[in-house]
Amino acid sequence: MKNYDLHIITRNKLLLLLSTARDEMVQYANYHEEAERIRNMRKEEGKSMHGCLVTGMSFSIIATSMIMLWILSKYKFSSLLWVHSILFIVSVLLIILYEKVSKEYDETRLLDLHKKEVETRNKFKAVLFIPDDYCNKYALTTMVKYIENKRADSWKEVTSLYEEHLHRMTMENNTRQIIEELKLQTKYLSEVRGSAGWAAAGTWAAAAGIWNN
Repeated sequence: MKNYDLHIITRNKLLLLLSTARDEMVQYANYHEEAERIRNMRKEEGKSMHGCLVTGMSFSIIATSMIMLWILSKYKFSSLLWVHSILFIVSVLLIILYEKVSKEYDETRLLDLHKKEVETRNKFKAVLFIPDDYCNKYALTTMVKYIENKRADSWKEVTSLYEEHLHRMTMENNTRQIIEELKLQTKYLSEVRGSAGWAAAGTWAAAAGIWNN
């Protein structure tokens, strides 16, 4: 990467590089974020809406069934007792089945998302030329807007504007979580970019004439 100086790129070529990197990152981040959402939901299932729903449904069915069983047994409704006992067992089995199917669906979905993450990562080209501190979905999207809105014409200008913007965000309490998420995203991407194909990236950059004036 040290052979590619972003400071010498013309405005149009910089816009092409950043917008391409943004598109690559958006696609990758969408898969990664969805996978993280499913993992976190499973990890915090007891506290999540899904967990509360299943727990509430289970409790309601079991409590209602126990009350009905008590009433039916007290008044000797033997035939109805058998019917309700069967319904109770079926209800419990349906809850167990729901949990099993839901878990299997999540696992299948995670495998599919992981496959798409790897495929997208292996196609990285423009992303590889962007320094780690600016290589996340938010940064790339913001910097592209600066160039499109003619607020910046060079790498120095666009990064300066972004750093100022990031500093203002850091000062606001309600955006500190966003900043932390950006740092985690950047750190994670820095770890996975090393395995990507620089040869393909170099070929793409040469064909696009990124470093040609």
